[in-house]
Amino acid sequence: MTFEAAVRATPEIRNGYYPGLRALKGEHRTKVTRKTTQCSWRGSVDMDADLAARYPNDARWDYAIGFGYQSRQDGVAFVEVHHASSSEVETVIRKKDWLTGWVARSAPSLRGMAPGGFHWVSTDGVHIPQGSRQRRRLALSGITVGSMARIG
Repeated sequence: MTFEAAVRATPEIRNGYYPGLRALKGEHRTKVTRKTTQCSWRGSVDMDADLAARYPNDARWDYAIGFGYQSRQDGVAFVEVHHASSSEVETVIRKKDWLTGWVARSAPSLRGMAPGGFHWVSTDGVHIPQGSRQRRRLALSGITVGSMARIG
């Protein structure tokens, strides 16, 4: 299934699909890159905006980004653009936990796609010491953190 088809099959975000990285705010597009030139963008969704009315008090994740290679199944990566300090680690982990629960309940088509990971992209540098308890919590939660998200 393509990323676009998976999004269109998910009622809560079906109208949020945009080609390429167009769903991302302009300043956020520069924080996402492909790991290899063979990878192409299959589309994106501003999940925070699309789900805000339905889940106004929940800790929502920012973006879903579809990627793919010519002969492989499309994948989906999830990107959160947020200040990256030790004091924000639990907030971002809560957002990821909410996202995985939402995908399991409401977006089975996305769940079936090749995994592209959970990326926390810092707005102003990463202020979480290497080797700290907070870095270990992120690693155990499957969240990468950095100034860029390298997808694909």
